Amino acid sequence: MKPLAIFLVFVSVALFGQQPAEPVKEPTFGLNEQYLLMKVKSQTYGEYKVIKETTLDAFWKTTTDSVKKGKSLLSEVREGNVLLQAQLQSAQAEIKQKDQAIEELTYAGTHINVLGLDLHKSVFVSFALLTILGLLIVLGLISGRLKMIYHAMKDKMETFNMLSEEFETYKRKALDKQMKLSRELQDERNKIHDLHRA
Repeated sequence: MKPLAIFLVFVSVALFGQQPAEPVKEPTFGLNEQYLLMKVKSQTYGEYKVIKETTLDAFWKTTTDSVKKGKSLLSEVREGNVLLQAQLQSAQAEIKQKDQAIEELTYAGTHINVLGLDLHKSVFVSFALLTILGLLIVLGLISGRLKMIYHAMKDKMETFNMLSEEFETYKRKALDKQMKLSRELQDERNKIHDLHRA
């Protein structure tokens, strides 16, 4: 028990012990203090206590008020609990959304979508570098092959030009020779013809 309650009981016994019991009208006392006051102020009959109805009614009113107050507090606590539960669920949903957004950002930061395929950026970069390197090698091979073809074509053109010139020279010489032979043949025909006339 509280020392204050015991002190109040003794004070009330000393002050009100000789006076007739009056109903307890001190709302400042708690249930324990009112119970002790009621017990002290009541008269004893054998092993029984005789309590005035007004004192008992005041105690009952205080008890029901305390119960109502407790129920009211319990109701407020329950409402607060419901509100806190709603806030907790809202905060959890918000945290879940933020976690999901962070995961999506992390995934978007490490992956790239190429032609409908989700690839890790390092895989894509490696693939792109290998593709570029492969294309450069193919371009180098094609360039080398084109140079070889160009030199071969140049050699063929030079050979063709040289053969064309030789053929033209041969043709001219053959034509000259043919014309010379034609003239000589005509000269011989003319000589034979002159001999037949003479």
